[in-house]
Amino acid sequence: MIHRILDIVAKEDSFSLFSNNVSPSIFSILQYNLRTTKDIKTALLMFFKNVIDTALPDSLYWAEACRMYKFVNRLFQEIDEIAREGTTNDDITDCYIESISEFVEDIEVEIVKNHIHFITR
Repeated sequence: MIHRILDIVAKEDSFSLFSNNVSPSIFSILQYNLRTTKDIKTALLMFFKNVIDTALPDSLYWAEACRMYKFVNRLFQEIDEIAREGTTNDDITDCYIESISEFVEDIEVEIVKNHIHFITR
C-alpha cells in the first residue's frame, strides 16, 4: 500500500524535487515502520510541512511543497471515501473466490474477505 501511495505522489511531483534520490525525498519515509494509511498520511504531510517551513517563500521548493501538501490531503480524502464505501477489496474477493471455487467445496466468503482485507492493508 505504501509503495502505491508513494508512486502516486511521485507522479504528481512535476519537477521531481521530492521524488528523486537526493535528500529530502518522499521515499525516505520507507525507513519508518508505517502500518496504516493514517501513519503514511501523517508522515507525508509532515515531510511537506517541514519543506514549507524551511524553504524560502518565493522558491520553487516552497511552492511545490505547498502544492504537494494539498495534493496529499486530497489523495487521502479519496482513499478514506473509497474505504468508507467498502468497495476496495470487492473485486479482488470476487475474483479470488471465483478462482478457487472449483477446488474448494465450502467457501466462507466472510473469512476470505477478512484475509484479503488483512493482506491488502
